[in-house]
Amino acid sequence: MQSSQDEVVGEQMPYLVLQWLRHDYTITDFPPALHSCPSSAAFLSKHCDTLMPVLLESDRSFAIETVARSSSVDVKTLLGNNFLTLIIRIFPYIAVDDAGTDALPRAKIIMAKRHYKLIERELGGEQVRELMKTHMRSIVLGVIQLAHRPEEMGTKELVWTPVPPHFPPPVILTTLAFIGRMYNKHQPLFATLASDYIDDLHYILERCARDLCESRTPPATRQALTALEVVAEALLPCLAHHCHRIAPAALRCLTHTLTTHLHTIATTAPQLAGYCLQILSKVCTFALENFPQHLAPLVSLIFGRMVDACRGVSEVGERGSEVLGVMLQSQHPDIRRSLTELPPIPDLEAFAGLATARTAHRGLLKQHHGFHTLAEEVEAFLTFHPDHIHTYALTHLHTMIQNLRTQVDLLYQCAGDGQEPLAHRLAYFLVNLASCSRVKVALEAGRCLGELGPVTINNPVFPISTPSHDPDTITDTDKHTAITVLTALDSYLTDDDMGVVVAASAVLHKLLRTVAGYALDAAQYEAVVGKDEVWLCGGGSYHNWVTGLATTLIQAGCGNDLFTHILPIFAVKAEMSAMVLPLVIHTALVNDSGWRRDVLSQQFTRFFHHHVQATKEGAEGKNEGRDKDAKALQLGVAVIGVSSMFFMTHRAKKTPFERNLWLKLNYRDVAHAAQYCGAHFSALLFIHLYCEVMQWMAMDEVEVEKRRDPLLKQLHLSLHPEAHTLTTLLLEIYSSLGDRVGIEGCVSSMKVPGAMAKALRCHHRGHALHSLALFDAAANTQGMVRGLQSMGLYDILNDFLTDTSLTESREYSEAHRWTSSDFIVSVKSDIQSIGNYIEVLVYELMICCHSIARRHNGNQMESSTSIYPFLCQLQILSEMEEAAKCMSLRHKPQELSLYVKDLRDKWSEREVGVELRHQEVIVAARVSALKAITTGCSNPQLHSLLHATLLRKSKVGREGGKFGGAGCEWAVKEAQQLAPRLSQSGKWLNTMEHARVTRTHNDVKMAIQAMNPLVDHFKQEGTVTQENQQMMCQMYTLYGSLLMDSRTRPARGIIQDYYNVAIARQEDNPPINDSIGAGCSGTLEDTYNELATYTFELYRQLHQYLEGESTKGKRANIQRSREEIARVEDLGRGCTDLALRKDLRRHLLILTRNVERDCDTLADLEQQREMCLFEAMKNFLKCLQASAKYHLHVYRVIALWIENIGNHRINELLVARITCNPDQNPTFHTVLRSIVDHICLDHPHHSLPVVVALAHAHADDRFTAVGKKQMKVMEEDRVEAAKVLVTQLKSTGLGAHLHEFERVSLAYLSLANWAGAINPRQRPGRQVQIDCKEPLMQLRDLRHTAALTRPLQIQPSCRYEPPIISGWGNKCTFVGGINAPKRLTVRTSDGHEYFELLKGRDDLRQDAVLEQVFSIVNQLLAGDKEARERCLSIRTYQVVPLSQRSGLIQWCTNTQSFGEYLIGSDKKGGAHRLYHPRDYTPDLCYAKMNEARRRSAEDRHEVFKDIMRHFHPVFRHFFLEQYTSGREWHRQRTAYTRSTATWRTY
Repeated sequence: MQSSQDEVVGEQMPYLVLQWLRHDYTITDFPPALHSCPSSAAFLSKHCDTLMPVLLESDRSFAIETVARSSSVDVKTLLGNNFLTLIIRIFPYIAVDDAGTDALPRAKIIMAKRHYKLIERELGGEQVRELMKTHMRSIVLGVIQLAHRPEEMGTKELVWTPVPPHFPPPVILTTLAFIGRMYNKHQPLFATLASDYIDDLHYILERCARDLCESRTPPATRQALTALEVVAEALLPCLAHHCHRIAPAALRCLTHTLTTHLHTIATTAPQLAGYCLQILSKVCTFALENFPQHLAPLVSLIFGRMVDACRGVSEVGERGSEVLGVMLQSQHPDIRRSLTELPPIPDLEAFAGLATARTAHRGLLKQHHGFHTLAEEVEAFLTFHPDHIHTYALTHLHTMIQNLRTQVDLLYQCAGDGQEPLAHRLAYFLVNLASCSRVKVALEAGRCLGELGPVTINNPVFPISTPSHDPDTITDTDKHTAITVLTALDSYLTDDDMGVVVAASAVLHKLLRTVAGYALDAAQYEAVVGKDEVWLCGGGSYHNWVTGLATTLIQAGCGNDLFTHILPIFAVKAEMSAMVLPLVIHTALVNDSGWRRDVLSQQFTRFFHHHVQATKEGAEGKNEGRDKDAKALQLGVAVIGVSSMFFMTHRAKKTPFERNLWLKLNYRDVAHAAQYCGAHFSALLFIHLYCEVMQWMAMDEVEVEKRRDPLLKQLHLSLHPEAHTLTTLLLEIYSSLGDRVGIEGCVSSMKVPGAMAKALRCHHRGHALHSLALFDAAANTQGMVRGLQSMGLYDILNDFLTDTSLTESREYSEAHRWTSSDFIVSVKSDIQSIGNYIEVLVYELMICCHSIARRHNGNQMESSTSIYPFLCQLQILSEMEEAAKCMSLRHKPQELSLYVKDLRDKWSEREVGVELRHQEVIVAARVSALKAITTGCSNPQLHSLLHATLLRKSKVGREGGKFGGAGCEWAVKEAQQLAPRLSQSGKWLNTMEHARVTRTHNDVKMAIQAMNPLVDHFKQEGTVTQENQQMMCQMYTLYGSLLMDSRTRPARGIIQDYYNVAIARQEDNPPINDSIGAGCSGTLEDTYNELATYTFELYRQLHQYLEGESTKGKRANIQRSREEIARVEDLGRGCTDLALRKDLRRHLLILTRNVERDCDTLADLEQQREMCLFEAMKNFLKCLQASAKYHLHVYRVIALWIENIGNHRINELLVARITCNPDQNPTFHTVLRSIVDHICLDHPHHSLPVVVALAHAHADDRFTAVGKKQMKVMEEDRVEAAKVLVTQLKSTGLGAHLHEFERVSLAYLSLANWAGAINPRQRPGRQVQIDCKEPLMQLRDLRHTAALTRPLQIQPSCRYEPPIISGWGNKCTFVGGINAPKRLTVRTSDGHEYFELLKGRDDLRQDAVLEQVFSIVNQLLAGDKEARERCLSIRTYQVVPLSQRSGLIQWCTNTQSFGEYLIGSDKKGGAHRLYHPRDYTPDLCYAKMNEARRRSAEDRHEVFKDIMRHFHPVFRHFFLEQYTSGREWHRQRTAYTRSTATWRTY
């Protein structure tokens, strides 16, 4: 208490002493006890430095001798010790007198001059000048800090007057000018500082910025801003006239300082925020007038921080809008370009103060590039660096995703070959932002992820892959390190923490004067680095440990002087040490002569072993420092990952694989660490490395004949002692990845699978109940949590987790506790207002973002299975925040009803494209939240929303195969309990959902019984309201499907009574708010699909029956019966015996009846088949016209049409539905011709190459038969038809395009056959100059033809603007082959160049058809859930036939042939020679096999085994060489095994 009192009194001492002296008391009479001093002399001695300026300010210079005597020094020494404090207070008076102004009282000026003479007399003029020169920076800074603006900045502002002396800014500027003349009479003070004392200038700017940063009260903030204003007023003119070179740094410092804490100032003191913006406006105006090119890079910083600061503060927003308007009015191209690259200010109430700036900025954006689509907005957003993203940009993105939800599907479309969809890249970018240290940015990024939801990544790898680098090209590691460090330091210069800014500035200043670093010998290095306490994260904090480790390694010497100067920043930015540590270790290894690697390998081995054991103990609850161990392991894995990015190119290593193993580690422990950190793919890679290392060690220790069993083979045979450990680890990894194939392989390889292995296999097979029982038997808490979660039993999960104390379970509980209604109810019962509830949800959102940060640090979140739970949680929290707003609208029924309707639309839109397993968790949380909110609330709209959510949960469970527990049956029962509060339509929806659930159980009869009352009700109702129209149509469609399944009624009656009624009702009265396509709703589209599918199946069954053996036998029987009838009739006409004639007539009657009955049966079946065919075709066509949802039906339509070429009704239907050109007698050929005409006119870029290639089928002959007698070719009918079609199309609007395309096609054909004039067996890789007389080289000014080998997406609007061919390269490259294929270079109008392969004398039509088949297969795979999860697809490329014997093929870049890698282009090198130099050569293996082919089977087998022993597989090393990161290695390896390897095996 006494110490705090002394501090307060000490702070106010100058004011107290000054007031004491002004009341004519002497300094010796001041009460010393007030400052805990025993006597007056002790008081004067202790506080002499504080008293000296007060004595001069009160003109009591005679008391200086008293103070000197009390301090036991002479007056000269006392004045010398306080020279800076005194001279700073004297100079303003002398400067005003020198300037001849009356800004200060004359008496004060005379007093100051007298004091100055006293100092000069006591110290001497020479010493005064020397002191001023030595302490120049302190004098200038002290004078600036005396500035005080007494005016009020706003109404009701209380201006605190500081302790004298203080001076207005003009006086301070005059003083600075005076000081400047003392140092240099020819230029201002700041110009002198910039030219001769640049360090002093940096110090002054830095201290002014620090004062503003450390100000905690409005008076301190006002004083700091006034000082900055003075600096700006003095510095800016000097920048314009004297020191241009420091303008970028000075402007950056000023703008950063003024904008960093603008939001804090705006919140605590809006008037001072306006003052700050006024200063910023002066700086920006000056920069725009003098240095616009230097201000342009700062526009994003200024704009973003100002918009964020003005959020919710309207008074500041108006002033901020004026500042932004200054930049928006600039006409400088760099400024305008920077402004157009920024996202617009969100049109929200929180930014109302920036309305003027928002309007101006939107006008600029519209003028520059118009309004963006969602995809374009995302593309622009992704161009920003994560460190430069501001909160308002994320708010704008969130608003765009909300308002343009219908365009989200377009984000999932691939932008091109090898490029990830925008949605995937956006998710990765936002996850990075959600894990950053900037709280507001992380929160907004979490909101955006919540709005985006669990995006379907369709890729097991996360984060998104980047193009693989070539390791051999990265040799300048010092340059890479310098770029990494300097980039980080550059971002720290604009950090919100001024201490970080100061440290980064100092480090950068030192780096410009780099000197030699530390260097230790081997023994000293081992003594310093080899200490276990340095490597093991013990009792201290993680940040202290990583900072100490990085510092130790740098001080021990790493071979790069750059690291020796960044140590100061570690104290203020611990993240820097974690980022630099991998680079430090890598640099040490690069500059190693051998001993560093041994020491580091030994220490890393101990490090991984210790921390892996610690994490295992933590999993059992024995280790309290589990989080520290986890972070340490993340850093260790990151070190290994960074090191593996570079090859030891300077080492004499045998293989690239060996050169990549920098450290001698136990990679099994590294794999454990990676798996624990969530780096599942890296863990797989490290297991592979462990096996490879063990294999190479074995091969070095044994003889050649005994080293041929690789460890991987031993592991598969379960013979190796570590097989069980590695298999268990692999099982855990594959379980984390959700890889069922890997799990099955691991379990199958175990001799006796344990309970855990069996449980994991059952869990991933979908046998949730069985897996839960096995987990329970194995007492595995984590497995039981997974099982309860997969079954949707969240309430039971919460109860279960309440009784457990394991850390893992608590983490699981935090991850899923909001899915339980208990959490909602508990939060709801504790809160007092909706504001508190929102705060709770925001807190939960931050917890989720921090969870992402913990997992994402060190790039450990590699798999999409790791990110999906966080995305689900973020969407749940976002939707809870939306649902919570219903509580504030309880007493406003109309507003609540409108809000609930909008909320329902939002939730339904977010479900599009989300996998069922993720929807289940989200819908469960919606149900819990709505049940809690509707408690005690009678609003019908809320109950209707809860009912719709329950039905959605039932549908998700039904489609996902989850019935019991909290599945669809539970949801239906909960929905039925709401029946008393529902309208009649809600009860009908319950009935239909109950029927669907019952149908899913294959109990069609019970489903029909449940639907019967509902059907009878609608049949009895004569008219149906518009509201119930859709429901009745859904009911008829469902009932018709149930009757079709049961086969209890004729198909014709079902179609007429139910399907046709539903279709007619919807076509006559389309819904207004749910229209899709040409007046078709989603329900109508589904009805078309249901009817078309059922009638198609009936047609197939009837067709198979009518064309089957039994029907053929029946037709044969009819024929025989007719022949028998004719024979009997002949006998009857010649018979005279009455009895015999009677028997013949009886027999004839029986035969005739049998024939008629069979014929009628067949005719009826034929009629039913015709009816089913017509209905199927009609509804398939309607379905295709409705939307693209069932676009694959087009193949069925074509197949049915071709099967029934001569069917007149089908041709009429196609003419009416497709061509819209009625024909009196349509035939297959006329309909086909009409369709082809329409396709050519609507989609010329896709159809003309096919038509022209058919017309030019024999065009090669005119080029190959030059100088020879041409033989007449008999052309097929289709070729003649194609020529006629081409001739007719030339008379249409397509004529110019067609003429040009024919010229291009014939030019390609001429060049394709040009090889006949030269050697057809050209050496691969040889470039040849194309003859300038070739037609292809003479084509100019093309206006219509696009690059034929570039994929062009079909546009339903039939509007195409593709890049047009602008020319070809004048050289072609032969790639090898019997027909001399040539690689051409084609240039397009968008500035790109592409390669394409031109082949002659080779029929490419089958290749083109096969690629089309592969495209269809990809569409089918994309529609299958399991195929999407496993990323199953076929990489296709464009094949464009030009004739029967020539064509173009899209060139696939970045490829390498198998032979070139395995045995080299000369068949004497390659990977086989590199990895196994003593193996047989390929030629020798071929010779041995060829020699043994005529021997016995036993001899051939022996030769084969001998070759296998001396010719080892090496292709697995390809992936280790090319892809060093775990995610890329797994991605490319999996892609190979599921594509090329599979096809080669087939």
